Amino acid sequence: FRQAGAIAGYMNNSSGIEGCTVEGCTITGKAQNVKIESEGIEFVGGIIGLFQAGGAKLTDCTVKDTTITLNGKDMKTIGLVAGRMNAGTARNLDVINSTITLTGDNASSNIGGLIGTMQVGMIYNSYSKINVVAKENSKTTAGGITAAITAGLLASFFFKAKDKS
Repeated sequence: FRQAGAIAGYMNNSSGIEGCTVEGCTITGKAQNVKIESEGIEFVGGIIGLFQAGGAKLTDCTVKDTTITLNGKDMKTIGLVAGRMNAGTARNLDVINSTITLTGDNASSNIGGLIGTMQVGMIYNSYSKINVVAKENSKTTAGGITAAITAGLLASFFFKAKDKS
């Protein structure tokens, strides 16, 4: 699979998810030498793996006591809400007491408390309290809200993150 999420692997066009809760969920996967063209884990999210398209909306959702554990090398983007956001709007998201654990040597990923990588889009009024666990020799970028932003808007946030090696 290329996208994995507890509710949806992929969200596109004018679709929407509202008022969802993911609680006590464990998402576990293994990826080896994953590339965009390959069949492997590319985008992993507690709710949605890949959040894409300008009309897509994610509103009033909570991820609580959830763990995402991935073992592999050259993995892509991981977020407790969505692995990657290419466009769309997200509001009122809460991530509470959840953990992302990345194992494997030379793993390379973007890990975000809400979104792994934000290409374009808008996120408003959201909260993240997470633990990120990765090996010291990993090439991992981590952020309490998102690991990387290329374009977009973030407004009204609170995060509490604890990094471990």
